[in-house]
Parts: sequence; C-alpha cells; structure tokens
Amino acid sequence: MFRLPKWLPVVLGFALLVGLTAQASGAEATARGKIKSLEAEKKQFVLTDLNNKDWTFALADNAVIRTADKEAKFNDLKPGDDVSIVYDKGLTQFTANYILNHQGETKGLEVGYGSLKTFDADKKQLVLTDPNGKDWTFMVSDDARIRLSDKEAKPTDLKLGDKMTIVYAKEGNDLKVQDVLANRK
Repeated sequence: MFRLPKWLPVVLGFALLVGLTAQASGAEATARGKIKSLEAEKKQFVLTDLNNKDWTFALADNAVIRTADKEAKFNDLKPGDDVSIVYDKGLTQFTANYILNHQGETKGLEVGYGSLKTFDADKKQLVLTDPNGKDWTFMVSDDARIRLSDKEAKPTDLKLGDKMTIVYAKEGNDLKVQDVLANRK
C-alpha cells in the first residue's frame, strides 16, 4: 500500500491558498473590444474581445469611465461602443475599474496598466512595468492629467511602485501620456 507523506497535504493546501490569494488580490489586466450588452441595474456588461470571445464584467463602485475627453457614467455606454478596459481578475468575476470609450477625441488613444518603475523629471519620461514584466516608456507632457488616489497631482507626486492606469497616444515611436490614474496603498 502506498502512503502519502504527512506533510504533503499541508504543502498542497498552502500552494492552493497562495494561488487563490494571488487571484483574489486583484491582478489587473487590460482588454479591448465592443460592448455587446449592458445591464444597468446589475452594473454589468458583456464585452466581445478582438478574438470574438464574450466576457462578462461587473463595474467597480469607483470605476472611471472616459468618453470623448470627459468622464462619463455607465449609462452613457451603449452596445457597439469600442472600449478598452482595465479590470481585476477576481475569483468569481472580472471587475472593470477603468473604461475608455474610443470615440471622438479618445478614438486613437490606448490604455495600459502597471507599476511605476522610474520617473525622470528632466526628460519628462516615466517607465511602467506591466503585469507581464514588460517595461513601457512614456513621454509626459505638461498638459497630461495626473490623478493620485482620486486627487489632482503633479508628475513629481508619483512614487516608484505606484500602481497606475495610463491613457496614451502613439506618435511615431513615442508613447505620449494623456492621463495617469495612480493608486497608492
């Protein structure tokens, strides 16, 4: 008869707990697609991604929705809207924290998420490390809007390690920041 070591269930239980904690901690990701449907009373929507796969998202209580260069409300969105989102991968559902509706002045913008790796005030340049470990270099113009924990801020208020959503435009090989929404815990 084969016997399992007494420590094996403890190790397996710990590994499962670590995996669940990592998922529950809000590993953020980005997605782009078209809104297929909305349920305003449930604050949920279905997004059809660029691979034609449907995903259901709940809207976070403090979600930011941007459309045509202004903040909007969930009810301003409609089926067929081309959106980019930043969301938490929860245990039971995906929760959208940021939605960029690609229309009007926001049509050519993109969305990224990550942690601030470096900021060079002289060069007006920041480096963001995305959840996959890839570094992205952005140029920060004087008119970029920066918010830190829901308050207006300056680039020099940002600290290394801050988690942030970045809205940017591609101009040639440069990535130019339009908005930074940073959170510090």
